[in-house]
Amino acid sequence: MDKYNVECGDTNYTIIKYGDLTKHEDRLKWLQIREINDTAIGGSDMGVIMGVNPYASKPQLFDQKLGLTPSPGLSGNWSVYFGVMYEESVRNFAQYYDFENPEKTIENTYKKEKQRKIFDFNYTIWNDQYPWLVANPDGVCFDKDCQWDTINPLIENFNQLPQTIKAIVECKTISGQQHNMWQNGIPYGYILQCLHYCTVFTPLNENIYAEIYSQVDLKKIEGAKVYLDVELIEQIITESYHFHKLLEHGKDIIKNATNEEQMKMGLDEIRPEVDGTDGCAKHYNKNYLEKIDPSNRMVADEKFVDMVEEYSGYKEDIKPIDKKLKLVQNKIRQYMQKENVRIVELPDDKGKVSFNRRLYVTYRNGKK
Repeated sequence: MDKYNVECGDTNYTIIKYGDLTKHEDRLKWLQIREINDTAIGGSDMGVIMGVNPYASKPQLFDQKLGLTPSPGLSGNWSVYFGVMYEESVRNFAQYYDFENPEKTIENTYKKEKQRKIFDFNYTIWNDQYPWLVANPDGVCFDKDCQWDTINPLIENFNQLPQTIKAIVECKTISGQQHNMWQNGIPYGYILQCLHYCTVFTPLNENIYAEIYSQVDLKKIEGAKVYLDVELIEQIITESYHFHKLLEHGKDIIKNATNEEQMKMGLDEIRPEVDGTDGCAKHYNKNYLEKIDPSNRMVADEKFVDMVEEYSGYKEDIKPIDKKLKLVQNKIRQYMQKENVRIVELPDDKGKVSFNRRLYVTYRNGKK
């Protein structure tokens, strides 16, 4: 594995080359690098950590990074596959994209009038200022008169990073349906991802920004710029660091626990709070509740009764407060997972909560 240590001012960078992700061997290198940096925070993690990813939650990411539950299988994911396979195409067309007059972009391709130079950045990179942040940008952007033949040797022969990098580049391959979600602006998770990468590169260029290009239904290329936001970057640094330290704590618990029960109690104590996403519900259902012995039951304590009362109250007017309802459902799931039970009896014959592939809440007058 080719590894380079690069100095840039008062910042030291570590760079590992993984190659072409469309090739099987290079993809295995990339996955191996991800495993080495198991508690590092990548750009795609930031949407989860900041609570804006509708498909994944912090408890889910926590468990996956600690190896407690399986990570998403990227090798069989068609969206990931086409994203990788079309990445080079997006990068190539992005060089002709005209931010001032997007309609001129096609004309620029015919005339071979590049607006900028974008090169593949097939490295994983982090620095000693923020060693828990790891970056894998899809590309790097230079002025249009720059040549990669003069840039690449700086890294691999002279252990230097080119200080002429203007922007980091992120490429997306999306459907028309996904594109409709961009009408109110770039999805917040993508902005966080881009600013995460910028944070890693900022010691190199304090004016760096991000360019994000989306290939929509293989029909057109659209581009947008993401500029530095000091307050948001500070939040990214703070929240990612806290999550990283939580993972380090989790690793210590796993390493030092003398038995499964001690490990479970320790991890349950520090696992991040649930949110109201469907991804969080699926995580608890599949990875925890379905594995509990169906005969395990207990009598509810006051805290659990309060959650059930809150749940029952929300169900009276479910549509306006659907997110709140799901949040309380996930709190109930988390509670049952910690107590290792499938059934919780409510005191004073108020009902019960049970799990059998679905969560069933019976409260007071037999309502469900």
